Amino acid sequence: MNVNHASRLLGAPAGGQRTASRQTVAGARVGDSRHRGRDAGRQDAGAPSRHDKAPSRHDGAPKGGAIARGVIACLAGYLYGSLPFVYLLGRRHGTDLHGVGSGNVGSANLWATSGTAYGALGWVLDASKGGLPVALGRRLGCTGPWSACAGVCGVAGQCWPLFLRFNGGRGVSAFIGAAFMIDRARWTVALLPFIAGGLWRAAPMAPWRDRSSRPTLRTSRGKSVPLGCAIGVVCFAAPWDRRHLAGKRLPARCRRSQGVPLLLAAVVLLRRATAPLPDDGTCGPRVYPKALLYRLLYDRNTSR
Repeated sequence: MNVNHASRLLGAPAGGQRTASRQTVAGARVGDSRHRGRDAGRQDAGAPSRHDKAPSRHDGAPKGGAIARGVIACLAGYLYGSLPFVYLLGRRHGTDLHGVGSGNVGSANLWATSGTAYGALGWVLDASKGGLPVALGRRLGCTGPWSACAGVCGVAGQCWPLFLRFNGGRGVSAFIGAAFMIDRARWTVALLPFIAGGLWRAAPMAPWRDRSSRPTLRTSRGKSVPLGCAIGVVCFAAPWDRRHLAGKRLPARCRRSQGVPLLLAAVVLLRRATAPLPDDGTCGPRVYPKALLYRLLYDRNTSR
């Protein structure tokens, strides 16, 4: 009795059948490896694999919930920026900021008319109008551009407050708070002209000054502080990304983020150009067109 006959009697597969089955399994494995190699080549070449899910027309589109959260954060930022903290502090001190000093409802005018304590408190509250909306947007899960736009809306609320008939401050304090939350590197660069202008006004140490006289603080309204503010705002909006400076095209996300500093600077400069001043009737932009340049540089209608 041969081996194949014995195998049939015992119910075991014959040697030829075992060899054929092994060849079938080996062939299947080779076929699978070839399919995997094709799929890997397609994926490397950028072609979709047969295991990939078909792309949907909704892929990459912003979700409605994210847009709704961003809009809520922007509205809340504007309403918070419209709260007249500085005006109420001035009224508590018995002063109407619209009718005294520079007529500006800002912490600098409050500082000059009501004292250091009121001015410092007003500055902190105004700075929070730009910073807290950004923190709120991030807390709500908004994307970077949406949360940054909430800070811009807070600055706009301080410039054109709903509760003061759209006649507020210059937005400088709120700008500093928003810039700090949006981009720390840009904020650091923009803060240098602010500090330089403040130091020049506080303690002028010009070489032609009489050294025998003791330097005193400037109590009059100078040009160094508003000029430093204007330079700082422009520095914050300038493109500081190394890829942008090298002439490379930025990703879409970076381009959207780049637009927020420009928008923030535009809000502050627009407010400075359009804010009402006591001498608008005699030397304002309508009477003296060059006054618009002086407004942007020195926050006044003349160069004096």
